[in-house]
Amino acid sequence: MAYHDTSAGNNGGAYRSTDVDLEPSADGGFDIGWIAAGEWVNYTVNVASAGSYTAQLRVASPSGSGSLHLGFNMASNVWTSVPVPATGGWQNWTTVSVPLTLAAGRQQMTLLFDTAGFNVTSITIGASSAPPSTGPTAPLPATPTTTAVDGQVDVTVAPTLIWQSAGATSFEIRISASNPPAAFASDVTRLYYEVSGLSRGTKYYWQVIAKNAAGSTPGPVWSFTTEGATAPPPPPATG
Repeated sequence: MAYHDTSAGNNGGAYRSTDVDLEPSADGGFDIGWIAAGEWVNYTVNVASAGSYTAQLRVASPSGSGSLHLGFNMASNVWTSVPVPATGGWQNWTTVSVPLTLAAGRQQMTLLFDTAGFNVTSITIGASSAPPSTGPTAPLPATPTTTAVDGQVDVTVAPTLIWQSAGATSFEIRISASNPPAAFASDVTRLYYEVSGLSRGTKYYWQVIAKNAAGSTPGPVWSFTTEGATAPPPPPATG
């Protein structure tokens, strides 16, 4: 590690007697304190592969008025200004994350302190997490259509409802004597549904909700009227 310290000796008196100024850290280990503008420290790092990385600096500052620069090999495209936020004290630590794009190989990392007013206890560099690949989004299922049991009268009280919908994996069936119709059956995987338990002489409304992994598509509301009450048998003949 190379460094430039504007004060003689170790003001913190910890770890060693010579420069840099170190003190025990409430975050664990030691921190660089008594920072002055223009001071710097260099570290040698080995980047396994080129790519996107995130540097996480642990810093503490009573006022939040300081800043530093983080650089690699003194290259201008990897020389980032890092403002230090107020943390409420010299030993109240927070993490500042800095996105980086690094080349592969052995490199010199520099912390250049622009101002005084903060401490630094550690820096950790890790590969940035790539967003999970979700692949192409599946299209919503097509709007359900039907050519049967729509607007018909004298329909049996146990009708078979039939529809079509491309791309659907399941269906929700809604049927009731009121509009909009209420949920009646779910997780139907066929393109028809055999209804039972309907009342005679009643107008019913029905709707199919087509579903797949992308979401759901409601169909229009259809209707039908069930057949009337069964006529009573004629009275017996009298002689």
